[in-house]
Amino acid sequence: MDNTSRGKYIFRLDIEHNEADLLRIIEETRGQLVELVKNKGFAHIEVVELSQQLDEYIVQYHTITK
Repeated sequence: MDNTSRGKYIFRLDIEHNEADLLRIIEETRGQLVELVKNKGFAHIEVVELSQQLDEYIVQYHTITK
């Protein structure tokens, strides 16, 4: 699995994270996404990719907290 998104570090989804780790990862990724949107706009490919990555983290979080 590729761990980078256009040079930015992305947390690996192929390893298990605990609930606290995922919450931290989600918050950090959300902050990165907000900054990226401010700089590049909603339609930029990097924004779309990071948004999809955030979605994956959120799904993983919901899966382990069921």
